[in-house]
Amino acid sequence: MDAESLKKLTDGDKESWERFVRTYAPLIRAMVSRTMSAYGGFDAAEVDDLVQSVYTKLVREGYRLLKSYDPKRASLSTWLGLVSRSTTIDYLRSRKRHLPLKEETASPIDRDREEERIDLPKGLLSARQELVLRLLFDKEMDPDEVADFLGVEVQTVRSTKHKALERLRRYYKDAR
Repeated sequence: MDAESLKKLTDGDKESWERFVRTYAPLIRAMVSRTMSAYGGFDAAEVDDLVQSVYTKLVREGYRLLKSYDPKRASLSTWLGLVSRSTTIDYLRSRKRHLPLKEETASPIDRDREEERIDLPKGLLSARQELVLRLLFDKEMDPDEVADFLGVEVQTVRSTKHKALERLRRYYKDAR
């Protein structure tokens, strides 16, 4: 979506909004579903509700969040993936407070998975680089799956991974 289309959308153009929803609904739904799966499962109704929550978050206060999107920092797909993921995690965190204590306790398998997550220095990588690494390593997706998920070419995923790993190598080399 180009800057002009995004501007029309945030000005309230109905046709632009419908095109936006048609284009990005699969990405938002996939990110919500994957995040829900990663943190303990879901049902279809929850996914539908969370997809609507993402859209609500984007349009609230005169499209404030959507207007904050900066194409210099990440592609719209990457940014929407992050918004969808954070919306889902916020929901899961609030839901945990209402679960019985027994269900809140993480199993040893869940704790092992948390310990296996890659630990990235804050602010070192771009949002896109961090998302690609998390999808590749935390979610164990292959580059083709990541490319499909983000709506980019496989070579873009490989290049982003390479640049992120180079940045991490330099960071840890300098830290010694």
